[in-house]
Amino acid sequence: PAPPIPTPVSIREPVHQEQEIYIALYDYGARAKNHLTIKKGDRMIMLYKDGAWSVVRLLQPNRMNSNTKGYVPSNFIRRESLINSQPPWMFDTAVRSEAITLLMQPCNQQGAFMVRRRADDRNEYALSVKVEVMNKAKVHHFKIKKSSQGYLMGGIEFITLDELVAFYKKNLVGDIARLGSPCKQSQMVVESPQTIGLSHDIVDEWEIDRNSIQLGKKLGSGQFGEVHKGLWNKTTTVAVKTMKSSDSLNKEEFLKEARLMKKLHHPKLVQLFAVCTQSEPFYIVTELMCNGALLDYLTGEDLNLEEEVLIDMATQVATGMAYLEVKNYIHRDLAARNILVGKNNNCKVADFGLARLTQDDEIYQAKVKAKIPIRWTAPEAITKQQFSIKSDVWSFGILLTEIIGKGRVPYPGMNNKEVLEQLERGYRMERLEKCSEDMYKIMRDCWDIDPNERPSFEILEIELSDFLQAYV
Repeated sequence: PAPPIPTPVSIREPVHQEQEIYIALYDYGARAKNHLTIKKGDRMIMLYKDGAWSVVRLLQPNRMNSNTKGYVPSNFIRRESLINSQPPWMFDTAVRSEAITLLMQPCNQQGAFMVRRRADDRNEYALSVKVEVMNKAKVHHFKIKKSSQGYLMGGIEFITLDELVAFYKKNLVGDIARLGSPCKQSQMVVESPQTIGLSHDIVDEWEIDRNSIQLGKKLGSGQFGEVHKGLWNKTTTVAVKTMKSSDSLNKEEFLKEARLMKKLHHPKLVQLFAVCTQSEPFYIVTELMCNGALLDYLTGEDLNLEEEVLIDMATQVATGMAYLEVKNYIHRDLAARNILVGKNNNCKVADFGLARLTQDDEIYQAKVKAKIPIRWTAPEAITKQQFSIKSDVWSFGILLTEIIGKGRVPYPGMNNKEVLEQLERGYRMERLEKCSEDMYKIMRDCWDIDPNERPSFEILEIELSDFLQAYV
C-alpha cells in the first residue's frame, strides 16, 4: 500500500524569542494548508526557523490569502535590517545571466550598473555595467578582487565597495563609461531560487504518495522512460520522470541512490524532490525548468545566442559539476540533452539516471551490459566500463562542442563504430569555425588520453570564468 500523506503539523510559536522583521524577496504560493502565500516586498515577523523552512507572520494580510501565519522557504526571505543596510546597487544574489537580463531592460540607460557576488567565488564581487555604443547596448562585467586592504579593481585598491562605486562614477570604468544610476527593476520576474524539498514536512522524505502527483503534458522521452510536466498536491508544478520497467531496475538500489541524490543541493543542479516506488512505473519528481533541455534550446530557430552567453552557460555547467566533484559523485551521462535551462539562460545539470557515488578508488565499475553513449564517453569508460569524475571531464569537453556548435552532433558524419575506431587511433574532433584557439585548448585538455592529466572541474570553472573576462 502507498505510504500515508504526512499529517499537517500545527504551527508552534515560541513565547520568548526576539522577533525580527523579514522582507519577502520573491513570490511564494502556499503548497500545503499550513504554508503561507507571500508576495515580493511583504513584511513579516520571523517566529522560528526550521532548517530550510521558516514560520512567519505577516504584518499586514496580502490580497492573495487571508492567512497571516505559516511556513515559507527560508531562502525566499531576508532580514529587513540587512536589506536596508545595502545600497541600491547591490544585487548580491544575481548571477551573470540575470545581470544581463536586468540591465538590458529599457528602463535602464547608459551607465546603469549593479554589484553582485561572483557565482564561482562568493567572497568576491563583479561589477556589471550597461554600455551603449553606436545605438547598440551591451553589458560589460568587471571582476572585483579581494585584497588585504579591501577591494581591487583596475589596478586600484579601495577600502570599501562604496568607495569603488564613487570613484567610477567620476572616472571611466574599463575606459568605456562612467557609472550612472543603479539598475532598476521593472515588473519582469527574476527566477526565484529552488526550495529545499517540496514542503517542510517532507524535506527528509524520499518516498511520497503517487496519488499526490498529477501527470500532465509529456515533455520528452529517453532510454529510461518519459518525462511529464506534473502537479504535486494540486499546487506545485514539477517534472516527473516515469521509469520504464526493467530487470536492471532494482527497487532497493534505486531507493538507495535516491537518498544520496536528495542530499545534493546546489544552484546549478536540478533538485530531486522525491520518488514514487510503491508500484510501477517508478516516478522521479524534480524541479521543472521552463526552457527544457539545453540541446533543444540551442537548436531553437528563433534563438540567437552570442558567444558570451554560450560560454556563460558552459561555466554554469562546470560550476555544478565542480560541486559533484567535491561530493565524489559522478554523472556518467553529461551531455546537452541532460542540461536543463530556466529563465535568463540559467543552466542546471540534470538526469542522474546513470549517476553513481564513486567507490573508494574513485572509479565506478559499470555493469558489462550497461548502455553507453559512445560519442560522449571517455575511452577508458567505453573499453573497460570504468567511470570516474575524469571521464565526466572528457564528456564535458564534448558538451563544449555541442554548446559552441549550437547543438551540433559530436563527430558529425561518423557512426558509433567509426567513432570508436578513430578514438583508438588518437583522433580528436577538429576545432569548430566559431571556436577560439583558447577554447579549443580547453576541449583538448579534457580529451587527454590519460585521465589523470585532464583538468578538474574546479580548474575548468576557473578557466571558463577567466575566459569570460574577455567579454568586457
